[in-house]
Amino acid sequence: MSASADTPGDSIAGERLRLKVVHEGSMAMRLAMDLPTRALRCVFCLLMVLSWSGATRTAQAQTAAAASPGAGEPTARDMDSARASLESTCKLLEAVQKDLPREGFDPKAVVESNGRDPSKLTAWVRDHTSWVPYRGVLRGPIGVLQDRCGGTLDRTLLLAELLTNAGREVRLGSVTLDPNSADVAAMTATLLDPKQDPATKTAAAAPPTEAEQIALTEAFARKHGFDPEQLKRGASDGLLRTRQLAAKLAARVADQSEALTDALGQLPAAEPAADPAAQAIQDHWFLQHREPGGAWVTADLLLPNGLADAQMKATRWTDYKVVNGRLPVDDANVHTVQVHVVVERMSRGKRSEAVALKQTLRPAEILGKRVTLFHHPTKWPSDLMAPEGQQLSERLIAAMRTQPMWVPILSIDGTPFYEAGVAADGSLDPKPPMDPMGQVGKSLAKGIGGAADLLGNLGDPPAANADPSVWTAEWIEIETRQPGQPPTIERRDVFDLLGPAARSAGKSDLLADGADPDLTRGAALFGRTELLIAPCRLSPDFVQNLAIDSLMKARTPLLDAMSGVARGDAKAASPVFNLESFPTALYNYAMTRFMVGRVQQAVYLDRVNVAAFHQRLVPGAAADQPFSVREIFDVIFNDIAVRHAWRADARRIRLEQGVIDTNAEVLATTRPQKENLPAVFERAADEGVASIVLRSNDDPNWAKIQLPAEAAARIRADLKSGQTIVVPAKAVSLAGTASVAWWRVDPASGRCLGMTSHGGATMAEKAALLAVFVGTSYLNFHGCGGTNSASSAMKKVGCGVCAIAMGALTTLALASTAGIGVAGAGAAGGLGGAAGGVLGGGLCNILSGSAS
Repeated sequence: MSASADTPGDSIAGERLRLKVVHEGSMAMRLAMDLPTRALRCVFCLLMVLSWSGATRTAQAQTAAAASPGAGEPTARDMDSARASLESTCKLLEAVQKDLPREGFDPKAVVESNGRDPSKLTAWVRDHTSWVPYRGVLRGPIGVLQDRCGGTLDRTLLLAELLTNAGREVRLGSVTLDPNSADVAAMTATLLDPKQDPATKTAAAAPPTEAEQIALTEAFARKHGFDPEQLKRGASDGLLRTRQLAAKLAARVADQSEALTDALGQLPAAEPAADPAAQAIQDHWFLQHREPGGAWVTADLLLPNGLADAQMKATRWTDYKVVNGRLPVDDANVHTVQVHVVVERMSRGKRSEAVALKQTLRPAEILGKRVTLFHHPTKWPSDLMAPEGQQLSERLIAAMRTQPMWVPILSIDGTPFYEAGVAADGSLDPKPPMDPMGQVGKSLAKGIGGAADLLGNLGDPPAANADPSVWTAEWIEIETRQPGQPPTIERRDVFDLLGPAARSAGKSDLLADGADPDLTRGAALFGRTELLIAPCRLSPDFVQNLAIDSLMKARTPLLDAMSGVARGDAKAASPVFNLESFPTALYNYAMTRFMVGRVQQAVYLDRVNVAAFHQRLVPGAAADQPFSVREIFDVIFNDIAVRHAWRADARRIRLEQGVIDTNAEVLATTRPQKENLPAVFERAADEGVASIVLRSNDDPNWAKIQLPAEAAARIRADLKSGQTIVVPAKAVSLAGTASVAWWRVDPASGRCLGMTSHGGATMAEKAALLAVFVGTSYLNFHGCGGTNSASSAMKKVGCGVCAIAMGALTTLALASTAGIGVAGAGAAGGLGGAAGGVLGGGLCNILSGSAS
């Protein structure tokens, strides 16, 4: 889904993510927790955001800083002060990380807390996790720990991991059960009893009162030198705003769900006849562990009395040994995600498609790892960063237009995977020339130091090809597979010079929008896509740990760069721009989507969910604004399953979750949004534009609709796949742009998601302040004035520090509030609201100067 800027300030569309606490009940209450300790950690994390952004400085100090002659450019003293602040923050975060309750994501911590006795570890898994029906490996051991539920194989893998950490040799056993036997039927009924779910058996601890949390805030302020009164005022104001926004969001979800239900008519009342529990229970897994004396002992989480002799004889055995992170289970029993890069080539009026990259991922094995797709240009200039007074935009445009080949690369935690390069005419080269970006590294370092001209290094444009072929489009294709089910596929644009309307009509003319097709293609390929592949609900503690790890990895390069540029060494800045900021938007979405609504206890994941954050460079219309950065937040798969006790209302629950996800998507990004679904429907309602329901491409309601051709073509594609569409009868104007958005609902299941013409529910766009920094072959976008090509090395470092530190701290704070629930958030949640209102101010403003 996609969203963009300048929407009304009183709407969800116009709200920046202000570390909202927006749920009615806490999923985290399923975990054993010490709420006062969590609340204190939450206060701490939010205070880090406040202090880093400068909110804790007095108004007089901020005014004086703004009026000072050096406010536009940071001084060496500013940089030293910022360095000390970052170092202090990192030391405090180290203490926070040590205090995290790791039982929610670390099997070793469970063993340390419960001992090495196999019977106790077996009882712990049985008592602290619940069975939910699906086949194969989805969550894996760490995912089950986070979500506290899993299928038969996943829960068995968690027990195997615990026993392995306890020093036992383990083997997995599998057998197919007869679903019609009395024992299996009785076991299924017991498993589906809501009373057996640890979520319903664990009494929620009483959260600390607001007064208690204010006291925690005061104690923290005294310990770390903050102004207690200012923090309390910020907490009080922020808490009020947070509660108001939470109430507004809850009302909006209810209103949108009701409006959708009314528009669609009565949804079927029951699930299909096939019972997922009956199907999943047949695929039975258990384990055996070897006693010190050599005897094998059976541990079965679903059948405590064990299997019958005949079933034991039919058992298939596999040694439990994890090698290089790979679980000892074959692909047929594992949920997978395939990432494809598909290119389209137009040759003499005929289109053809080819796959330039195909990688299969096992979500349980990459949980918490960064998955990024970008393109490597094979003939990038050796010295892109121009000296003072030279036009970087011209150099960048020339480099993008003249690339002879781009290589799509999928990076998994920094390990690159690629297969073929794509030439400018759309043909594939299975052995592309892969320079390890050494030239780009030189380009950045020399540019910051003010080195030589590069116009002579661009090389000649590619020679004209006798075959007038054109690389017309590229798509990212995400295919999910689960055991025993057909695959599901979604496709998203990287660029499209033809457009879906012309393609569906069989036309071969490129889009007549006046843009240079070579530049449009090159600019899009210069961007990146980050994927969040989630096989489970993510634990707030796990997300906090990831966010802290992200900042700690950047700690030394950031501190060294700050120290170097403060001494006048411009080249010391170079390492900063090879760092990655934390994927804040994706993890904010993952947290927020399960913090809202009435149905969170009813839902779980029985297949992988995927979200993407696309960053694309788009050629601008004006000479003084050659590019803009388009950011699209895109929920690709948001499928959820409904627990047995709620099956009668499953479609309504899925529809409501889709509405929640669409709004969570809008809230996930911190930039003002140019286009998003809630804003489109609100504007349509204000203008009296009716919402139209389309059930097929032959639906007579098409006569009531006047939509741009491209949006209509995308809607027709959704209808062809069996979706039902709810869409305003015509485009509405948002920020001066004709905008279209629609609800896409699967009438069979109730699965629902908001869509726009850009592929997701939200899209933001802002001017790209050149210079852009090229790190490991992709753009590293930083959202402040420090990215201006005329800025000093000190300002550039300041911008990089702010982008990396604030991204990690923002998600850290949101995950902290998720861990204590809306009732327990109290002052901590208020601090989140206050922090969100000052992001980009204070210290970040001093460092980056003209922050935008």
